[in-house]
Amino acid sequence: MSDPKTTFLIGATGAVGAPTTRALLAAGHPVRAAVRNEARAQAVRALGADPVVVDIFDTAALVPAMAGADAVVNLATRIPSPARAALPGAWKENDRIREQASTALVDAALEAGVGRFVQESVVFMYADGEERWLDEDAPVELMSMVSSTQVAEDSVARFAATGAVGVALRFGLFYGVNSSHTDATIAAVRKGLSPLLGRADAFQPSIHLDDAATSVLSALVVPSGTYNITDDEPMTKAGYGHAVAEALGVKDPKLVPQAVVKLMGKKVNPIARSQRVSNGRFKAASGWEPQHESVFDGWPAVVAAIEGSGEVASDG
Repeated sequence: MSDPKTTFLIGATGAVGAPTTRALLAAGHPVRAAVRNEARAQAVRALGADPVVVDIFDTAALVPAMAGADAVVNLATRIPSPARAALPGAWKENDRIREQASTALVDAALEAGVGRFVQESVVFMYADGEERWLDEDAPVELMSMVSSTQVAEDSVARFAATGAVGVALRFGLFYGVNSSHTDATIAAVRKGLSPLLGRADAFQPSIHLDDAATSVLSALVVPSGTYNITDDEPMTKAGYGHAVAEALGVKDPKLVPQAVVKLMGKKVNPIARSQRVSNGRFKAASGWEPQHESVFDGWPAVVAAIEGSGEVASDG
């Protein structure tokens, strides 16, 4: 185990934040978590971390809150539900977090003398790669819902330019227990519908929430850079739907017709592309290995856990 690193975590109660908090604490790293209010503070205490009520857009308030931290990890997002993703303004708050909060957090971390900054990013920035494997050097194509993510990555690069360590983790599509998006996927597939957009043969990068959490833990030791965090074997859109249906014991879901996807406009292009994303660079740099190689072993574990625990979904 690496030396204990006090981590200032943003988004500790979210879908990926909660398992990340548990992973950090289990590895012996103290966690100080930024929260909006006392209700969130209670949730953080229940996880075993120390809450700090602070506005993540307020640089001056963040500096003392980060004092003594070895690393800042920003997992804050506000991703709209699949049903709202194409609606006007649905991504407004998420964009504000990616742009303004990430800037404020980096500014505060630099002023507080924090040595490492880890930022959540997404693989959906990549241009359509068809069947090709995509690494971190693959071309990106920024459009509406992912353009603000580039702003967050630019803030990380600015942090690293000072000689500190800046890490951007480009995550695939999350799935796991305690995720409203996962619940929405299950509900859709039970009705015979796939929540995924794009061609049946287009590749869908994904990552189990528990594997995302362990990747954040591993990000505390990697050099500065941008890394893809996905499972080992991305499935096609059709294959992903089959994996969920098989785990649920129902028929394969039907994909949204391409004509309908086109009517949704360019806004949904990033999540409709084919992105066969490789996680090789991060694995080589960190030694990290996802527990779930693909959705075909990940989704059965999720369904079994949800049916056995009755978890309440929360992506906030």
